Amino acid sequence: MEKTYEEFEDWGSVEKRDPNVKFVYNKAHAKLKKITPFEEALFRAEPSTESVYRNYINFEMQEGEPTRIQCLYERAIVDNCLSSLMWEEYVNYLEVQLKISDVILPVYERAVRNCPWSVKLWQGYLRALERYNESSDKVKEVTETALAAGFSSADEFRELWLTYLDFLRRQINWNQDHDEVLELLRRTFEKAHKHLIDGFGLDGDFNCLILQYWARIEAKYCKNMEKAREIWNDILHLGHMQKAQMWLEYSNLEKAFGNAKHVRKLFARAMQSTSDWPESIAEAWLNFERDEGTLEQWEVALSKIKSRMKIIQEKRLQAVEQNATEEEAEKLKKTETVRQNVDGYAKCLGSRSLKRVAMKRKFEDLNEQTAKPNFTTDRDGFKIPRMPNQDRGVHKPSQRKLETSSKGSFEKQKAFIEQDSFRDERSVFLSNLSFDVDESMIKEFFSEVAQVKEIRLVRDYKGRSKGFCYVEFTEWDVVQKALEKDRATIAGRPVFVSKCEDKSKRTKKFKYSLSEEKSKLFIKGLPFSATQNDVVEAFKSFGELKEVRLVTYRNGHSKGYAFVEYKDEVSATIAVEKTNGMVLDGHAISVAISNPSQRKMQEKATNIDKPSLGGAQIRGRSRTQLTLLPRVIVKTQSTANDSAKEKSEKAMSNDDFRNMLLSE
Repeated sequence: MEKTYEEFEDWGSVEKRDPNVKFVYNKAHAKLKKITPFEEALFRAEPSTESVYRNYINFEMQEGEPTRIQCLYERAIVDNCLSSLMWEEYVNYLEVQLKISDVILPVYERAVRNCPWSVKLWQGYLRALERYNESSDKVKEVTETALAAGFSSADEFRELWLTYLDFLRRQINWNQDHDEVLELLRRTFEKAHKHLIDGFGLDGDFNCLILQYWARIEAKYCKNMEKAREIWNDILHLGHMQKAQMWLEYSNLEKAFGNAKHVRKLFARAMQSTSDWPESIAEAWLNFERDEGTLEQWEVALSKIKSRMKIIQEKRLQAVEQNATEEEAEKLKKTETVRQNVDGYAKCLGSRSLKRVAMKRKFEDLNEQTAKPNFTTDRDGFKIPRMPNQDRGVHKPSQRKLETSSKGSFEKQKAFIEQDSFRDERSVFLSNLSFDVDESMIKEFFSEVAQVKEIRLVRDYKGRSKGFCYVEFTEWDVVQKALEKDRATIAGRPVFVSKCEDKSKRTKKFKYSLSEEKSKLFIKGLPFSATQNDVVEAFKSFGELKEVRLVTYRNGHSKGYAFVEYKDEVSATIAVEKTNGMVLDGHAISVAISNPSQRKMQEKATNIDKPSLGGAQIRGRSRTQLTLLPRVIVKTQSTANDSAKEKSEKAMSNDDFRNMLLSE
């Protein structure tokens, strides 16, 4: 650019030059300096340049030039045409900033053609067609094309159906004749439900969201509560009869558009059918009678609730006793297996063990015969018996045993707690607790979060804490606030706070990425006294920080290394150049782009490579390891094998044969 401008100045005279040329040149030159780092980053980047383009686009967003932003998005799409996230960002920018149908709709068409698996793009396309008043036939055609694209899960098909149903519902003008459009909407509801059931079974629409939507339309707009009740009966018979949440949804619809008579019948049915959370049904019924009913109606409801809850409590106690019995039977089975193994071990010992026992008893009898008499004589010759513990001292039980025996009456927690997903959703799991922490300290720890309903501190059979517990809150929406207290300290020890999940459904996965992250730095050689705030102060001047993680032991002490993640790769590159080798509190630190080495799976050893119980050829045999052959036979076999091996390994020459014959 500079060379071109110099040629321009040399070409014409000063009087004939346009004064605006220099102004435009200076402006373009300043813009070039700003975008040069981003263009160079694109040039150096690998084929996957999505993150680099995103940093470039964010810069242009701040500059505020729509034409340049659109052109940059088009460049990004060319290099990342299969990135559904990039397409979503592009169309979202067009809808928010440009709002031009001739531009937005073709981009949506290209997006779904390149990424047909993205249901979000299809949903945005359908809404854009409705927003810009495209025909119903066009929306229907796009919906059928999306259904044929083949999504990977039932949730994606359900979201697409709900988007199309929203469109049909908004096409109805309820103040005019709408019988034809309403019938089309009802047929679409049936078609969507059948499509999900045929393709995925009951899991296709597990919570029956489409049928619930249909029931609300019938109740609110069509004033047809009979049809709405019929739909809800179908929902309950699809495996939701025992779920309290479904009954509560049904009751809310009945209270809004039905009558009190049907509401009371519904609550009575719910109390008889619900098994997971009947307390919520009871509370909702009593609140309804408190708001709408008379004293007699409230008392009738309370009487029915008490009688039903009594039966439910009895069933719960029976389930607990049955589970305890099953656990006891399992323990007895394990004990019997151990006893059989011990009997087999004793048989393997054979006569040698019996001989050792006989010899031991013989030596004990001999010691008793040669032992000194347990008495002395006085000056008159009378025998004075010795006290039993005169020389050895009186035996006193240790204080530890006395404390253990005093705790022997501790009531063991044998009751089996049934897995309750509703309680898990408002509970958290605490681990790495100090053994001295009790329930009052845990309750004080969460006092600023919300009210604690129950604390289940897990203890051993002696009543001592095992270092972990379960905390249940009264509210559902405070669990996220409680999770933010992860690694906070109780009694000077960091505590790990995590979600309360069923072990059978828990999936183990590593929390952090194992591939190269160009915006994240790995710092090692930090002084052990350095805190997370020290690391932030050292690296915040090179760019906006996204996350700083100081790696620590379980007791909270630093391991001497940390991870620092920036918002963009450019800042991370600058930080590496500026801080690698920097001295921090007397320690020279090492800074590099985070690129963990891939973990190799360990090869499983085959049974051939493992030594058997009786064959001690690979390693020395311990005293507790058995050989099932007499030692004489084992020694003979090993000697024969060694000699045969030596003969096979050493080949004999002609001289050897001649010497052998002459010696004979």
